[in-house]
Amino acid sequence: MKKLFIFSTTVLLSLQLSAQRTTDNDGDWSRQFIVLKNTSEADLMIRVGDIDNLGFGFEEEFNPFSGRSTWSHGYPWDVKKEDARGTDRIMVPSSYTYGTWVSQDGYTSSTQRPANNPMTIAIPLAELKGVKIDSASLQLFIDDFQAPALNSKFQVKINGLRFTEAEKMINRINQTGPIGKLITIRFTTELLEKLKGDSLIIAIDDPVSKQGDGYAIDFVKLLINPKIIYRGKVQGRIIDAATKEPIAGATARIEDYGTAITDNEG
Repeated sequence: MKKLFIFSTTVLLSLQLSAQRTTDNDGDWSRQFIVLKNTSEADLMIRVGDIDNLGFGFEEEFNPFSGRSTWSHGYPWDVKKEDARGTDRIMVPSSYTYGTWVSQDGYTSSTQRPANNPMTIAIPLAELKGVKIDSASLQLFIDDFQAPALNSKFQVKINGLRFTEAEKMINRINQTGPIGKLITIRFTTELLEKLKGDSLIIAIDDPVSKQGDGYAIDFVKLLINPKIIYRGKVQGRIIDAATKEPIAGATARIEDYGTAITDNEG
């Protein structure tokens, strides 16, 4: 999406209809805030933001929780006043200054300050009172983050504490398109302490690089004592970029979930 404008006025009816869903793990997708207990994926789930791909809807049969990327969609779009704060809106890093000769994407070029200033997302935690918390995960449906292409350097903070695991993941993702996908990050022991307060404040911004890497968040989910319900196998080879020869003894890692050491075939 770098330096590209896409103005879309037509959204297929099938995409709009596919956003109107109700499921056991998420309830009514059109709700801006919902709490569910004892689902198949967690002891307790709190969601902020509706599940609708920024208002563009999803392909029929597309599962936004699969980790797959969406098809590209148009931009910009009108922000709806009913959408939860910090969701379904284009945001541009605070370090970017309009009129400077640095990289910028279509989200940045097609929007203006102050409407595109970064905004926090708040998750109320009243439902956690009295709940025994052994672990937690945060899910974010992110859109158009392009750190590898634009050299942006996003930071993620939870109640002011840097969430480095989330930063590593977001800064490795290139969502040129624009496209969206779900990411899931486990809370560290330090972040679990933040669940004892009244709310969880999620702040995503790039305050340092000065790049115009616009982005958006469709919804966020907090999973308390999450359960693994999606399983799959990851296969691949690690090779030398120059020689194309396999690299033995290299470590392949899926963030927060496991590592593997390559054999002689990479």
